[in-house]
Amino acid sequence: RPFIHVRDAARAYLDAALDPDTWPQRVYNVGSNDGNYRIAEIAEIVREELDRDLDVTYLEDEQPGPSYHVNFDRLAETGFETEWTLREGVWDIANELTGTEVFNA
Repeated sequence: RPFIHVRDAARAYLDAALDPDTWPQRVYNVGSNDGNYRIAEIAEIVREELDRDLDVTYLEDEQPGPSYHVNFDRLAETGFETEWTLREGVWDIANELTGTEVFNA
């Protein structure tokens, strides 16, 4: 599933508000194909970045769930690109939760 940092989402809204001619469509998927991760990949990145042995529990889901194949072609036409990576987002959350700059963002 695609993930996007809230700051990138806010930048997209701001860009669309300040330059509406560049964003002529009514609906956009904001994110990037590079931000598309499986839950197991995210758990591994969090483990690596926090340098901790974290327990991860996966629950069995009886329903297959929604599709997370998202198309970002319209966004590419605006010239907008995300700036934050998942790893930077992990650092950002960790820093906010600890109240310190212990992780390199």
